[in-house]
Amino acid sequence: MRRNQLNSQAKAQACKFSTPKVATTTSHNGEPRCETHQPPATAKIIRLRTQLRCSRASMIDRTLIEFGSAAGLYSAEVPQWTTTIISRLAHVRALRHQRDADPNLGARVEAVKQFQHARFERDYVELLASPRYRAAAMFFLDELYGPEDFSARDTEFERVVPLMARLLPHEVVRTIADLMELHSLTEELDQRMAAALNSPDVDERSYRGAWLQVGRRSDRERQLALLLASGRALDRHTRSSVVLTTLRVMRHPARAAGLGRLQAFLETGMSAFAGMAGAQGFLRAVEQNEARAMGDFFSEK
Repeated sequence: MRRNQLNSQAKAQACKFSTPKVATTTSHNGEPRCETHQPPATAKIIRLRTQLRCSRASMIDRTLIEFGSAAGLYSAEVPQWTTTIISRLAHVRALRHQRDADPNLGARVEAVKQFQHARFERDYVELLASPRYRAAAMFFLDELYGPEDFSARDTEFERVVPLMARLLPHEVVRTIADLMELHSLTEELDQRMAAALNSPDVDERSYRGAWLQVGRRSDRERQLALLLASGRALDRHTRSSVVLTTLRVMRHPARAAGLGRLQAFLETGMSAFAGMAGAQGFLRAVEQNEARAMGDFFSEK
């Protein structure tokens, strides 16, 4: 009896705050109900507000999907890239579990990452010093190749990918899939090199020896191809009003729904490439340098 009274009061309260023009009446069984003669669009807003009170995160999902569908920008069907993203992140998670179980391996992986980070800073000193290219260079250096622990970010990504895949244009989801494949492949190759080392004391000689022992030239070439493809895609997206508008509209709802890290990741990449006003020169420099380094390493066989 008490529960029914509380439910009735809740329904009456929902009616009261749905919209100023909604009237509260009593049905034949004593239950409060909302009556309105508003046009369909207003009734839809009322329904969305009521759902928002019930489940804020779910409402953000539904609202943005309806916004995108109405504009003809998205499909409610989850694209095939979702599976790719989740599987790559799961692979990275499995690699981290191996490091957690073997602290010595974890220390060597960290050493490999630190050595590579220093190598990239040396090789790309001109790009990092350039006002035009610095932000893009830092994005790849810190967000994909950096020695930082990305486990918290990756956990969030893995959790929210199905939602984001339904909200973002599919080309953007495909770019995220390429970036996550690059992330996964980089983590795997770094861990293989770490396993080939005798200690976490990495220098040029031991690094090259581990590189040659791991081999996998086709994977190294794939790594570079993914980096270049992701860069070209980010450059292309910066000229899309659809993508830019979507990210701007999603900023606050995404944070409220717990998608803050993924939103920040996308915005950082987009901002870095937008600031270059054309990424051809940047990507050409990266391609030439990495192809030269790869050829140099493998020529020692």
